[in-house]
Amino acid sequence: MPLKQHNVDLVAHEMRTLVISNALGVPLVALLQGLVALASYVLLGVPDVWFWFLFTCVASMLPFVGAALAYVPLSLVLFSQGENWKGIVLLVYGIAIIGSVDNIFRFVLQKKLGNIHPLITVFGVIIGINLFGFIGLVFGPIFISMFILLVKIYMNEFVKVSTPSEEQLKT
Repeated sequence: MPLKQHNVDLVAHEMRTLVISNALGVPLVALLQGLVALASYVLLGVPDVWFWFLFTCVASMLPFVGAALAYVPLSLVLFSQGENWKGIVLLVYGIAIIGSVDNIFRFVLQKKLGNIHPLITVFGVIIGINLFGFIGLVFGPIFISMFILLVKIYMNEFVKVSTPSEEQLKT
């Protein structure tokens, strides 16, 4: 690469960090969200608990709708079976707790694992899903982070920052 060795090392380090952060972060958040949902499923006596747990884990990887793809239909099933209070409890718990786990834990984990800004994660997932489908959950944030890093490296390598001279400062 026609770059300074420091910048080549920086790209390699950032790429490793981003891949580890996203490859571990997405499944860990899904598992945690599934476990939080599992607790409510068990307490409410939901039938087929393990099916709903796995479905919640998989669905939670999708942006925006995520785990709601699991607990909203499950609440409707409970309503249709005449267990209205269980349906209401699950719906409220899902919106307040299960949904919050994703919003909080994803950003905390991404920040700790790869020092990734939350907006990069959000926009990366949105763009990644549109461009690459399901695998875009991992690659979207990586591509946005690498783009930002490459712009910084370009600025470092090729853009000369001029400092004002003493005469310019006097005027």
